[in-house]
Amino acid sequence: MEESNREELIRVIKDEQEITKDYFINVAQAKGLINLDLNDFRKFADKYKLVMQITVDARISVSAQIEIAMEEIRKHGITVVSAIILSVSFNSSYSLMMKELESVSDCLNNLTKQNIEVIWGIQKCVNILNQCSVSLFVFV
Repeated sequence: MEESNREELIRVIKDEQEITKDYFINVAQAKGLINLDLNDFRKFADKYKLVMQITVDARISVSAQIEIAMEEIRKHGITVVSAIILSVSFNSSYSLMMKELESVSDCLNNLTKQNIEVIWGIQKCVNILNQCSVSLFVFV
């Protein structure tokens, strides 16, 4: 998809049951390099309120997708985030490069500097439009 269609590549879900269902089906059951599971979700769900899921699937770097997702959080009026689960999905034909993983690490460091707890994982996914996508599960 072209950059002009960027809005079509951003999905925001605010219904807690729908977010939870999506996490269980598309994240917790997925196999990956760094797996996320039900315990990761429960760790934050027991302490915080789940308010939003943002998925960005675009032909841009993973770190740029994370930045777009963070902008979406701010656009929806959320100014204080307590915790985030970050799921990076990539097409099986795509190889994540070390440079890209370093930029993800930089993004994670920036989040922790803002006192946001982060759990993250990397998984293969066949139902994404582009080479990679990110999903942020946001807790306040």
